[in-house]
Amino acid sequence: MTAPHFDNIFEAITDDSVKAGDLQLRSDLLIMLRVLRVDKDQAASMQRLRKRLPAADVQRLVAGQLDQCPLDLLFRALYSLGYRIRAHYHKQQLHMLIEDHLEHHDHR
Repeated sequence: MTAPHFDNIFEAITDDSVKAGDLQLRSDLLIMLRVLRVDKDQAASMQRLRKRLPAADVQRLVAGQLDQCPLDLLFRALYSLGYRIRAHYHKQQLHMLIEDHLEHHDHR
């Protein structure tokens, strides 16, 4: 008997490939936010999040509540930490670039 193969872990919990893809993207962004908070000055990062987002949203982000963190919240949190996401489509491939937007404009 062959073990099932999944492109991402969330395919194991839902038959809906769109939902699985959404959960994977949100999971990746939550992990990235956690890494960015640790890599940068964590206290300053938390201060920027608290200044720009409602307290309940910050609490959900810090707790890693995937089901409670829609993509727009994750994108706003990234922007609050000084990053923005740029999409680029070239030769039938979509690329997502995360760049530091504070390099040129200090919004701290």
